[in-house]
Amino acid sequence: MAAGESSGHLGAPEFSPGGDGILFIVWDEGTLTTDNRCSATVAQGCGGRTATLVIGPQVKPGYQSTIAYHNESVLKTVCAAMGLPTCPNAAQSAAPMADFFKSTTAGSPTNGIVISTPGNGATVVGAVHLIASASESQPVSQTQVWDNGAKLGVYGEQVDAIYNLASGKHTTTVLDLDSSWKIIHGSSVAYSVQPLVNGLQIISPTPNEVINMSTVHVVAHANESVPIGQMQVWDNGVKLGWYAGADVNQYYSLAPGSHVVTVLDLDRNNNILHGPSVSYSVQ
Repeated sequence: MAAGESSGHLGAPEFSPGGDGILFIVWDEGTLTTDNRCSATVAQGCGGRTATLVIGPQVKPGYQSTIAYHNESVLKTVCAAMGLPTCPNAAQSAAPMADFFKSTTAGSPTNGIVISTPGNGATVVGAVHLIASASESQPVSQTQVWDNGAKLGVYGEQVDAIYNLASGKHTTTVLDLDSSWKIIHGSSVAYSVQPLVNGLQIISPTPNEVINMSTVHVVAHANESVPIGQMQVWDNGVKLGWYAGADVNQYYSLAPGSHVVTVLDLDRNNNILHGPSVSYSVQ
């Protein structure tokens, strides 16, 4: 992807020097027969490259990213720049295109933490899927996740984690720390948790989700009144794997097209307890 100052006339005040305007010009549909690269550092496997221009006073002139971004990252960058706490559909878990920007400004998608899910005020049944990203103009040594005053874990700039939390009200806070282990920013979300009773939930993928990459993240959690012997993951009638315990958190490389993932939980006698399915597509 390339980025820089536009040679056209952008007369709005937001595009004057010191402004915070951002203009994206995005092409679609790459030609795999001539270019199957994903980025400057990834040779193939993501469906080919398409041109995208990022224009604005805070964009690095002439910058070309080496990171493989997908269309949902454009939307995630817009959400981050506008300070929105959530972003629609697949953009929820996408990374903002922070490396395109030269400095931290009030409207820039840098300098802060975005918690994509759960949403503020949400009611979560069963396991909590936390997705958050930190984007700063300085190096981030780690992010920390705290819930109701208890530390849940330490991660990099991206957080994609599953927590089994007690029923009731929760306030989850994500902090990012600099190279001296000092807190840069913190973002919090308040929500409530209800228990999953005698059931199985597929947390990822979500119903009718469009996944713009060949790698699919399957996350599921079961809670039954009897001990669970194993979990099985099936996709389009093909068994992808089985796992001991009551949780699945796995990545699979799947072909483009329509998919139906089914997750089964079995008791210790290998009897199926529940088996929900989710339809989604891979592009």
